[in-house]
Amino acid sequence: MNGRIVWRYLTSAIVACFFLLFYSWYSLSNVPSKKIPTGPTVVMPVKFVHWTDKTGSRNEQSFTKPPHKLQRTNLFEDGRVLARLSKYSNKSLLRSQANEEWLPGYYADNFKNDPSLSYLRERVVGYCNPPELTTTGKEGIVVPGYALQSVHVLIRHGDRTPLESNGMETADIDCNLMMVSQTIPDQMFELLATDLNEWKDLLKREDSLMLSDMKLKTSLRTSAFSSINLNYLSALTSDSSKCRTSQMTPNGWRQHLAIGEFLRNAYTPHNLLNPEAVNYKDVMSLHSTTYSRTMQSAIALLYGLLPEDQILKTPALKTTRALNFCEGKMCDCSAVHNLLNQVSLEKSRHKIDHEYTRKITKSIKNILYGDDQHSPKLPHFFALLDHFTSFLCHNKKLPCGPTKCLDLDQVQEVFKYVDKLEDDLKSHDDSLSMKHARLFMYPLLKEITDAISFNSTKHRFSLYSGHDLTITPFLAILGLPDFRWPNYAARIIIEAWSKFNKKFIRVLYNGDDMTDKLRFCRNQLNQDGLCPLTQLVDFVNKQNFVLFNAKSYEEACLSSKL
Repeated sequence: MNGRIVWRYLTSAIVACFFLLFYSWYSLSNVPSKKIPTGPTVVMPVKFVHWTDKTGSRNEQSFTKPPHKLQRTNLFEDGRVLARLSKYSNKSLLRSQANEEWLPGYYADNFKNDPSLSYLRERVVGYCNPPELTTTGKEGIVVPGYALQSVHVLIRHGDRTPLESNGMETADIDCNLMMVSQTIPDQMFELLATDLNEWKDLLKREDSLMLSDMKLKTSLRTSAFSSINLNYLSALTSDSSKCRTSQMTPNGWRQHLAIGEFLRNAYTPHNLLNPEAVNYKDVMSLHSTTYSRTMQSAIALLYGLLPEDQILKTPALKTTRALNFCEGKMCDCSAVHNLLNQVSLEKSRHKIDHEYTRKITKSIKNILYGDDQHSPKLPHFFALLDHFTSFLCHNKKLPCGPTKCLDLDQVQEVFKYVDKLEDDLKSHDDSLSMKHARLFMYPLLKEITDAISFNSTKHRFSLYSGHDLTITPFLAILGLPDFRWPNYAARIIIEAWSKFNKKFIRVLYNGDDMTDKLRFCRNQLNQDGLCPLTQLVDFVNKQNFVLFNAKSYEEACLSSKL
């Protein structure tokens, strides 16, 4: 008996030693080499991290994540990548100021101590949409029992420099993504910048490529990157220490990276995009205007939305010059062009006939140019505001003249006027701007409506990357009441849901559920706050044309009574 017990203990000890030796061998064999691979082989850039948790209450979601929740997957097994990751071991990774109120650093004390600047304070924080703030919203949150069918996302591009300088002092903003990514505790942004830089370098190479390089090059040319890679290579990344005019800044990249990451968390529980079960080329529809900033915004959002290296499995990004993404005969609507001309004339008259605007213009001009009789003419108020916000959004001091600088009071007056002008021009359903919006955005709303109605698999996730001049008229055709200048990285999302073979929609603007404010859904929501799809279909096919005394889009386009 004692012999059996001894033998049993001896056997257990031998097995334990064996497992201990095996574990030691396995651990040592998997220690990453510090030697960086050399030679012509280029390893496929992938995303190195994958967030596994979700935060936020039942009513609102966010994606601020503590460092200890970071799960590393698909890492390059070399010291270069591990070194990059280890930099953040003692830093907050994303949205480090999520629980702090953001204010332009240079003028923070002014905003805090001067109650008269409350309007500007609210508008600057909203318009700049700083990437340091947590992205929140109610996307994906409905009463249990509904199945998510599709999501359609319309975005404004991220933060950019002014469209024109107009001879004024410009803000000094660094657009070198690689350099900027090294200075902020935003790990996903650094990984994005690094990947883009590697892809860009790969496509520039003309020497013989290894097989792995060819595969990556082929993937890039057939994915969402294809339009940028082939025709707008410089749009990928910039190595300039100062941004050019109308160039998307690093903040713009970070804004849409954050939105994509947030949407991934919001829609993952609903199995919207399952990389193991679908091919993204079969379920995604990607659109952008031909401007580099809108293509960059689309890429940043997709990079945050999709896990790991799935970004290279997306369909090609379709580009168009049309701000409403319209193509074909439907775009040739004479009434749209006539109405746009009338709206432009109305805006110019509004500025010229308003004594208030002349007073503001004179004040700004006196500060910037003093008594110079040959000073340049100031641009319209939208351009002025575009110029001034580039300073405030990047914590820079406002432009100065010979003896003094612009102050926040003057910027606030410009902001108030621009918001009031937009509201005056669009607040009435029979206004010229409203009529233009109803016809201009009809093709896009029709495309989304048809995709939902016919349950098109190619539109399970649709992305349209546009401009403020895309967002504003789309809000107008939906009948949403906010006509103020949309913030950078503004987003409109239409969700399609089903229950018991009935289809419903939700519409969210910057994360807020606006479904009960839609012109065709007011007082028509079901008990769970969703709008029957039939209401949208009826509006698109019939009610939208009543304003033009017409029964169809074609008839409305030929209408002479505008």
